[in-house]
Amino acid sequence: HKKATDNDARPTTPLLQQRQQIKYTTMPPISINLADIRSRNELADQLGVHNKALDLVTLLSTPCKNFGCNLSAAANNHNQCILCNQRWYPREFNSDGSKNKYRRGYGLYGPQYMRSYRGSSPPKTCACESELCQKIGYSHDGMFCFPADDSKCKTAMRLLGIQSPDHKAAITNNPRHNYIAPWHFHRNHLTTKSDGRWAIQNMEKFTDNEGKTFGFAPPNGNIQQFIDQVILPMGHNICRGGFDILPKWFTELTAKQANIQQHDACSTPLPKSKVARVISTLSAAKPRPLRKRESPEKAEIRELKEKLRENAAMFEAKLNSALEENHNLKATVKVLEDDKLQLSIKVNGLERRIKELEQKIEKLEKEGKVISYDDLKPGGTLANSVKDFTFFPNYICNEAFLDVINHTSARPAGKGVCENMKRYHHMKVGERVKYNDGLREALRARKEKAAEAGTGTEAGGAGEDLDEITVEAMEVDDDLTGATVDDAAMIDSSRGRKMHWKTEYLVYCFFARCNISMTRIAALFGIGRILVHDIVYAWANMLCDTLAALFPTPTRSEMLRAYPKSVIKKFGHAHIFMLLDATEIFAEVASMKSVNAILYSAYKHHSTMKWLVGCDPIGTVWNESISDGYPGAISDPIQTLVTDILAQIPFGCAVEVDKGFLIENECILLGIHCIRPMKMLKGQTQQSKEDVALTQKVGKTRIPIEQVNGQMKGSASFFDKRIRLDQVGLADLICRSSYLLQNFKLGFIQQHDGKTTNRPCKAEIRWYDGKDDGLFDV
Repeated sequence: HKKATDNDARPTTPLLQQRQQIKYTTMPPISINLADIRSRNELADQLGVHNKALDLVTLLSTPCKNFGCNLSAAANNHNQCILCNQRWYPREFNSDGSKNKYRRGYGLYGPQYMRSYRGSSPPKTCACESELCQKIGYSHDGMFCFPADDSKCKTAMRLLGIQSPDHKAAITNNPRHNYIAPWHFHRNHLTTKSDGRWAIQNMEKFTDNEGKTFGFAPPNGNIQQFIDQVILPMGHNICRGGFDILPKWFTELTAKQANIQQHDACSTPLPKSKVARVISTLSAAKPRPLRKRESPEKAEIRELKEKLRENAAMFEAKLNSALEENHNLKATVKVLEDDKLQLSIKVNGLERRIKELEQKIEKLEKEGKVISYDDLKPGGTLANSVKDFTFFPNYICNEAFLDVINHTSARPAGKGVCENMKRYHHMKVGERVKYNDGLREALRARKEKAAEAGTGTEAGGAGEDLDEITVEAMEVDDDLTGATVDDAAMIDSSRGRKMHWKTEYLVYCFFARCNISMTRIAALFGIGRILVHDIVYAWANMLCDTLAALFPTPTRSEMLRAYPKSVIKKFGHAHIFMLLDATEIFAEVASMKSVNAILYSAYKHHSTMKWLVGCDPIGTVWNESISDGYPGAISDPIQTLVTDILAQIPFGCAVEVDKGFLIENECILLGIHCIRPMKMLKGQTQQSKEDVALTQKVGKTRIPIEQVNGQMKGSASFFDKRIRLDQVGLADLICRSSYLLQNFKLGFIQQHDGKTTNRPCKAEIRWYDGKDDGLFDV
């Protein structure tokens, strides 16, 4: 007792007080109910961390060290749970904005790149000074020593970009105790052992991307390429397959928090007074907690069922609100026993209006005063000029094309895609955005599904399951427009069409193909101008979405299966994957100086809109090879960079461009080759023989992209006039769909026998195993 008294009376120094304050002062924990979290983004926002950091959480068997918190602690988090402390992952910057000394791994590419992984000891760090290497982190799958030979060691330090003299001296004195991470090496110089660790291949000579040879594996590989091809495909569960997937540990931690809350509720002492106990019992609205604790699995199932009922009620309310506003319909949503949703939609007295509209349409068609799709048939008014009013040469080709995009063969009568399009002005802006996002997510899910199946293509087969993709996109928007195509057909059929859907296609052709104003089209077809506006915008969107599914990005094998002999003869290889070019179209001059400044093209000396377009060596284009429209002031290299159009070119292939595309640096980062004719240098009067030969080769093999640009502008007379500033979005859609429609034309093959009949079109050659003269299966 005397000792304790003496210790208590001992004077405390300021340093001791500071240590005690640091020891016992903790940050206030975050008070959130994990059961209310519905997505990764919401969880990351509540914790105030990056989305990728959620995959780096590893729960320990020990509880949090903070008093009163019984949640499981997280590894590398100072023995605290994720609610009490959020320091389980490295950060690039400190709170004061300075670089964090211990930031290695701040790219958050996965737990296998953190300092500790699965209880293993921290590995050696890389000896380089690259910030990108710091961003990746640690390699638990093997590190490589510097070469023991002095000259090779100096070459390796030079390739790694090591500049510090002290660091160089330390590596030279002890090269076998300084290490290089595997992502510094070329991928073809590496191999994996049976245990998954990296190893250098046994080769006599090692060749890098520039063609230089070394007696050892040179550490001058493309780190960003290693990230894209090796690290990222093994990465996190962020929005995988189009869904926001929560991490696995979240379910365990949520169940533990629920059990703790339930235990606290059961152990709450009752008031001593009998009257107070009765009043507290009557005032408590919550049901009596179960004496037996629920298992985590049962608790999760119960919460999911409650969430399903809430979502069904919310879905029914939103759907009824939208239907009453647009179509005067009523929807009912029920949850069945097998946890399926049953949707039923009833029409409230629209049959009379439908019959009246049908009678008006029949009367106009009998009078013969308006143009319809039947005029394209043999003997019709437009029978001799089909190719001048549509994108195809005759009536039979138009019929075949409409059957393909309507998906007529795979659907019951009246249930086609084109037959059930919703009017453009009936769609709110939020609905349009939601539909476009849904379509992109559906296509992305298809790509990931194809990649997981090992088909070797990112986009799946050409036109494969087009119906499924379209239905998925429509189902994403089911809370506003109906759950399925059948429901959409019921909605659209109830409003009464003013004309047949094929006649609507002809209306779009008159606008885009013939460059006729909406007012004149309305007079020719006997409809209102607003309806013409709806038809044009709806068909422009539908053609872009449908043709994008029909013509995905070709794979390397699809490209090499039908490759022009002329290109192989001139270059000696078949590496050219894309011919890239820019096309500019005149636009109206804006009255605002700021708008006019970004639209003005120094090349055309006028306000323009600019698109980047890429095609294969026979002139085939696909959806990802057509960029969005940009103002004319943007340069070719900048537009190439911001559109990321080069990312679809496989590693090791080449892109062929014109002189103005100074994109060699971007190509090197992606591991592709840029074939570009050299410009005349300042003061140079004559190019060398090599430069002249390269210019001639590029000029002769770039004809297909020039031909595609000319075919698009010739078939879409909409671009004969200046683009109106209020139709920039429509011009982008028409440009994309018009380029994709050129795939139905014959390919440009130089060494061809001249045969013009029974030849396959470009799309059939590229995606559907078509064969033509002048092509070679590499």
